[in-house]
Amino acid sequence: MALDTSEEEQIEKIQTFLRQNGWFLAIGLVLVLGGNFGFRSWEDQKQAAAEAASDAFTTFQAAAREGKTDDDKRAAAMDLGDAFIANHPGTDYAVLAGLQIAKLHFSAGNLSEAEAALRAITAAASSQLAPLVQIRLARLLGAQDRPEEGLTVLAEPLEWAGFMAARHEVEGDLLYQLDRLDEARQAYQLAVNTAGEEGLPGLTMKVEDLTFATASMDPAISDESSNNEAAFGRSAGSWSRRIGRWDASRFKGQWMMIWRMLPYSLLLLGLVSGCSWFDGKDEDVIKPAALKKIQSEVTFSALWTARVGAGAADKAIKLEPALSGNRIFAASADGTILAVQADTGNKVWSRDVRDLYAEADVDHAFAKDVDVITGGVGAGNDIVLVGTSAGEVLALYQSDGSIAWRAEVSSEVLAPPQILNQLVVAQAIDGSVTGLDAFTGEQRWRFSTSLPALTLRGTATPILRDDVVIAGFANGRVALIDPDRGVAAIDERVAAAKGRSDLERLIDIDGKMVFQSGRLYVASYQGRILAIDLNAGRPLWSEEASTTVGLGAGFGNVYLASVSDQITAFDMDNGRIQWELDDLLNRDLTTPIAIGSYLAVGDFEGYVHLIAQSDGRFVGRRRVDTKGLYTPALADGNRLYVMGNSGRLSAFEIQ
Repeated sequence: MALDTSEEEQIEKIQTFLRQNGWFLAIGLVLVLGGNFGFRSWEDQKQAAAEAASDAFTTFQAAAREGKTDDDKRAAAMDLGDAFIANHPGTDYAVLAGLQIAKLHFSAGNLSEAEAALRAITAAASSQLAPLVQIRLARLLGAQDRPEEGLTVLAEPLEWAGFMAARHEVEGDLLYQLDRLDEARQAYQLAVNTAGEEGLPGLTMKVEDLTFATASMDPAISDESSNNEAAFGRSAGSWSRRIGRWDASRFKGQWMMIWRMLPYSLLLLGLVSGCSWFDGKDEDVIKPAALKKIQSEVTFSALWTARVGAGAADKAIKLEPALSGNRIFAASADGTILAVQADTGNKVWSRDVRDLYAEADVDHAFAKDVDVITGGVGAGNDIVLVGTSAGEVLALYQSDGSIAWRAEVSSEVLAPPQILNQLVVAQAIDGSVTGLDAFTGEQRWRFSTSLPALTLRGTATPILRDDVVIAGFANGRVALIDPDRGVAAIDERVAAAKGRSDLERLIDIDGKMVFQSGRLYVASYQGRILAIDLNAGRPLWSEEASTTVGLGAGFGNVYLASVSDQITAFDMDNGRIQWELDDLLNRDLTTPIAIGSYLAVGDFEGYVHLIAQSDGRFVGRRRVDTKGLYTPALADGNRLYVMGNSGRLSAFEIQ
């Protein structure tokens, strides 16, 4: 096998091989010893046995899938697996069943039982399956903070050919746990060299992470800086280990990315804190614009307020409410999803998503003091969707909040998952977009793109249409993806990186894009706002711009709130500026949302500002949350639903 493939692909190939050819050695033996006597009868028995084993294993697999989130079904699946192994001892099917049993133990938090299940099948594993068993055993040992034992397992002389990249990647993860960063980087590089194109983006990021880490620990750097960064690195590693999922190593890049962001965050803090790092002289402090008295032209009436849960500590988490029928669905970062009547605010149901996990599973899925729900809310087809910090999309039934399905995606989801017809789309912070079946949660496809070395924390919200999925990425590009196959039909550059430093080269597309009348409007950080005619397949116009919250639209205009919080109205047809508003500079505005003839934007002090779409004048203002607003409002007719940083959802009527 020239290139490595995923473990699941390997298992699928092995199953197919066993079903079609699993007994060919026995056939040869019969031909040698017994000629053709009774061969047809034996062949029929052989074929029936092979098919029976395959069918029994398929039944066990289905039970194992159902047992992921249900204790009773998990126990039943394990019993079924034990019976299968007893009825098919020494076969590759028995080894595959043992792998599934180990995974079920792990999902229940029973790490020692999972280890025992893997060790029980080690001797019986064929040369084709032995590497897979050892890789999973090494991962499990790492999850139990026994990385040295994991390295010993990986050092065993096996035929690693088809699993070499996976072996090197797990080796790198274990070395990283031991703070042997240079060796970990070398292991990741070996994985990159043998992974093939499909494995390159994530592995390359790990190599870059540790290249940065080892460079940061160079003796030429001051002792204080080295000690601080090393301490932060150890903290990030510990955090990653506490997540401890079956494939927990895939989250390490996220925490390493946070580590890499630390020096830049400190630099930015220094720039705005009024203290120079170099000469000690005071610098100009960036101050938010003071609010001027306005002449109110509308009535901004409060209708109701509902407590959802605790607010997010992470500004990148913007949990937008969603409207479906006569219900509003809202989520809080601490894990609560709330359904209320849209007209009265009366609670229909409330659900803590942590209750959807087995008790032992919660600690593995969610690190302590870390936000649980990070992306949401999506609603449609009678389900409610949220993304979690554990790298999963959860679907709950709108009627009662019971679980419909859980699906793993590649990493943390910060944007609301989107749904249309039978397709759910979730965009993760690692640059991937995953298409899921809306009824089962099964993965239909995954589209991936490479990311720059440094990115802003956040993602764009995908747009779903019947014939296209539109996604913007941190590399400054927007892709039009086939919703059936998950391949890009068009890949357009919105912004090009400029400058010498990583900070100067940030060009992320974050926040909202606008799709209207066959045209796409998208804007990036330190780049431009671009209008594309999708029917003609050509750009219409572009202007220099920089935003992290994206765009709104209405009255024939597209509205941009810049990084300095200037609001600009561009004509949708030609990009001409219709008006600009500078009275809210540096107030950390939310995405502009059209409501009737007005725009609604929130700010860091919790004010909602109403602005006339016609000329940009203020027509109303109200403070709705003293802890501020990160999340864009939701408009429905003349009603405005606002999710505040305090974790409260409020409804207002504009007249």
